[in-house]
Amino acid sequence: MPSKISVIHIGKNNQLLSHFAGRSDLLKTERLFYALGMPLIKKGKEANEAIKIIEKMDETKYSCCMSPPMKYPLPGYCRIENDSTYRAKYLEENWLERYGSHLTHYTSMKGLVGIIQSGGFWLSDHRFLNDSEEYHNGRKLVLSIISRLLDKKRHSHFHPVLIKTASLLEYEQEPPQYMCSFSVKPDSLDQWRAYAPGQQGVAMTFENHPRDGQSHFIIPHIMQMYRIIYCDDVKTMMLVRTLAKYSKECAKDRENGLETEVDQWAHWLANALALEFITFKHAAYESEAETRMVVPSCSTDFSRKVHHRVTKNRIVPYLLSTDLYKDRLEKDTVPLLPITEIRVGPTASQLVTMRSIEEFLNQTGYGHVPVVESTIPFRE
Repeated sequence: MPSKISVIHIGKNNQLLSHFAGRSDLLKTERLFYALGMPLIKKGKEANEAIKIIEKMDETKYSCCMSPPMKYPLPGYCRIENDSTYRAKYLEENWLERYGSHLTHYTSMKGLVGIIQSGGFWLSDHRFLNDSEEYHNGRKLVLSIISRLLDKKRHSHFHPVLIKTASLLEYEQEPPQYMCSFSVKPDSLDQWRAYAPGQQGVAMTFENHPRDGQSHFIIPHIMQMYRIIYCDDVKTMMLVRTLAKYSKECAKDRENGLETEVDQWAHWLANALALEFITFKHAAYESEAETRMVVPSCSTDFSRKVHHRVTKNRIVPYLLSTDLYKDRLEKDTVPLLPITEIRVGPTASQLVTMRSIEEFLNQTGYGHVPVVESTIPFRE
């Protein structure tokens, strides 16, 4: 039996037993168990007994969630989430080509201080941001697509799941998606207007690749980067693609004699579609060239990690990225953010602002980061 994979067995009492090798395996396994509503045995005498049982099992009776091909009876909605065949098919291989070698975050002076002092990014609950309307537009679009699919006989096996999914999206309380916005443009007038109106704005540019195997932008299966989609045709294509792959896997389950658990299928499909919505934005904002760091609420338990801040007339829940990945960092090691440049936005007092930022950087370990001024002229 391979030692570097998670082994999952569905026992007589529908209990899952797990033996895993590393933390990344554990996170994926925990998420899978949570989705199935089943207990996870992680350590202690009970876990050791479970391992002994698994080692004696016939190979055909277990499923390897970390090493494809995945074997039945693992449900199709779990295969989509965990099978590398789908990940390879639907994710582009060249990370830098997809997101750019550098990412820029536009914020206020207060935001700059907060990011550097915390050592990470603030991911805000999308429901309390200005972009929440785009989420609702995505929901309307997918509901219309589902309505059309219900008229097609070739998806008849999937109709109960589609109906339940539409109900969840339309009537259930909208789940939080935590996000932080970046751009591939380091000096954009549209971004200055959007993120620093009436106050001094700064643009923090970051190098976008892992250092020593660690990244401030990615936590597998928890925090991901997504390029924003502005084209309506592409939005439709992405939603249809997601619906199609779930329909295909559901058909495979039927062919292999697995019962379709409508509630579970609808839950996973609704979450997958909601994650698509968070990447949609109106075509009028295409000049922002935005990329978003996103943490779905279904990724893990955030109940002890949610912070709150006051902005304008609302209280906005947010997550700190450092809270999410600090357990993955080496002990007693807090790597500096990969800041390559801080650009001061158009203002009448640029030089004074730049000097104050330089002094702050010198005192916080970022004295090597250049502070430059925006090339866009200031206007009263």
